[in-house]
Amino acid sequence: MTKKLLLLSLTILLGCQIIAQNNSKENSKFYINIFINVDKDVFVESEKTEFTKITSEIKGIINNHPFKVDEQIIYRIFADENLKLGYIIDVNNEMNKGFNENIQTQRYLLNTVELNIDGNNWFEAEKIKELKRS
Repeated sequence: MTKKLLLLSLTILLGCQIIAQNNSKENSKFYINIFINVDKDVFVESEKTEFTKITSEIKGIINNHPFKVDEQIIYRIFADENLKLGYIIDVNNEMNKGFNENIQTQRYLLNTVELNIDGNNWFEAEKIKELKRS
């Protein structure tokens, strides 16, 4: 009987430890959105930005954000599907120069003509949530 109680106690103790560890791994996320249209105009959030100033824009956004412990930064790049992947990667590299610790990049390729997306209000488009991650 004592062995069963000891085994049950250990099982419960280990179960609680595992649950506590799983809950602590759920970090909050901070998204930075980039839009690149077919003309290679880059919009960091809703501001049109020159290619050479992407790094400073990312630094500015991150420095002005009150971070939580272990908060993950996710770069979401929304680009026209007709752009060459090399240019999208170049933009991503410029973003990484601004901040590259605990980050993840998600890329979405869009048909900007069909979705009628362009300009400062690009992120307010209704179909933006229906996009498939590439």
